[in-house]
Amino acid sequence: MDVTTLHRRAVETWQRHLDAVRPEQWDGPTPCSDWDVRALVNHVVGEELWTRPLLQGMTIAEIGDRFDGDLLGDDPARVGRDASTDAAAAVDELLTDGGQVHLSYGDDGPR
Repeated sequence: MDVTTLHRRAVETWQRHLDAVRPEQWDGPTPCSDWDVRALVNHVVGEELWTRPLLQGMTIAEIGDRFDGDLLGDDPARVGRDASTDAAAAVDELLTDGGQVHLSYGDDGPR
């Protein structure tokens, strides 16, 4: 199975879990005692928002801190779904181009 298919499956599974969060659960606990459900979702959304710019070849420095802080606003489920949908689309559109991705540990690209 290729990485694009695996990523798509991960996004679909994430979205099912995200859709199952009820309004009263956003401040509920997670296995990580430092994060409630909202903080965990915010973290994952932040990671997903990095996907498109990294696959477009931007560096971490160029992206900067634009994805820091509260990303979820008043509708965390919608924002979470939008971010994961865009991440999946970016992988589908850009991953097969064979470009270079600039990661914190160095550059990654075609081998």
